[in-house]
Amino acid sequence: MKKALIITGIFVSFLSIAQDKKEKANEKKERVEVIEVYDDNEEELEVDLQISDEDLEEKKDDYCSSCWDYERASENPEKVTQLSLKNKNLKKIPNDIEKFKNLTALAVPYNKIKTIPIKLFQLQKLIQLDFSKNRISSIPDEISNLKELKILRLSGNPIAGKPSEIEKLKKLLPNTKIIY
Repeated sequence: MKKALIITGIFVSFLSIAQDKKEKANEKKERVEVIEVYDDNEEELEVDLQISDEDLEEKKDDYCSSCWDYERASENPEKVTQLSLKNKNLKKIPNDIEKFKNLTALAVPYNKIKTIPIKLFQLQKLIQLDFSKNRISSIPDEISNLKELKILRLSGNPIAGKPSEIEKLKKLLPNTKIIY
């Protein structure tokens, strides 16, 4: 019998595997990962996810809905719901980002992005956007097209120090939590 853990409405970011858990997992022939999950109040929740080697082998060729590899995600973009391009030394959002029609979460923190292309705002299913630790100083008004957006992370960007820009965003996105 297989067990599945489904987390909805929460963007999950993986952390390194804790050494003691890794040793125990090796003894049991299981892989254990510690993941970091945040609820809507930014409170950290820790979850242990255990996956047997059998499950890993079975899923090896299966397509990921949560991808950390842009090339792999691009192979089947309509299946991708979460995309993380963290710390990829990007200077801009990929030109073909709009092909990810079912994307609900996009994370591009720790890059060198200065501008956000308007075509990103065609992704109507986006719930979370993470632009933390980039070089963004303003965001186009077209961001208001993202009616489902619940969380917008902008901390560590020049825009975070511009109260007028933040106020403009709050008016454009009244139902979105803006973290700056």
